[in-house]
Amino acid sequence: MKVNAYSIFTFLIVSSYAFGFICIQLGYWPYLVEFTWFQMLLTAAALIWYHGYEKPEQRRNFLAFFAASALIGYFIEVLGVNTGKVFGVYTYGEVLGIKWLETPLMIGVNWFLVSFVVNQVLNRRDWPMWIHTFLAAAVITALDVLIEPTAIATGMWSWENDVVPMQNYIAWFGVSLVISALYKVLGPYEKERYSPLILWCMLLFFGLKVLLS
Repeated sequence: MKVNAYSIFTFLIVSSYAFGFICIQLGYWPYLVEFTWFQMLLTAAALIWYHGYEKPEQRRNFLAFFAASALIGYFIEVLGVNTGKVFGVYTYGEVLGIKWLETPLMIGVNWFLVSFVVNQVLNRRDWPMWIHTFLAAAVITALDVLIEPTAIATGMWSWENDVVPMQNYIAWFGVSLVISALYKVLGPYEKERYSPLILWCMLLFFGLKVLLS
């Protein structure tokens, strides 16, 4: 049962990223960016499904990290978008779906996804905790650098004067450092094949756009 479901989710994840690249990044059907929230939910569902089958202790660890990272990510964005004091002055568009407190609910899921897959991949090596958290925060911040051009171009969010401030990346590193430390504290987690797959899809989806620009 797990093998079949893994194959199905793998196909859905890869095909959704590939289709999204053709439609959004290459500009054939750019309006489909409005379904970004669905793609995020699909990817999160694959991880939730897998970890829902594991040992009770590891399942609790995963769910605790899911809740912690999503809530921290969401409410730091609420603080950021409403004050301009965290990441800089920015506003969210309508692409990511329903908003509460001027912030899309899906942004918490996004923080979970990016944080979890990066930490899971790095956790395949037995790094000391301080090295692991530093590397994870650096990779997550680098991902944001790749994400920004697409996010701005598709109306996910916009920055004051159309300039991404260095403050944004410093804040991303700081928040990612906290969430990555929580990943280690709340673990261990079952190793799975989705995280490397999702991370590669993210890197190719956003990275190829930068290379083609």
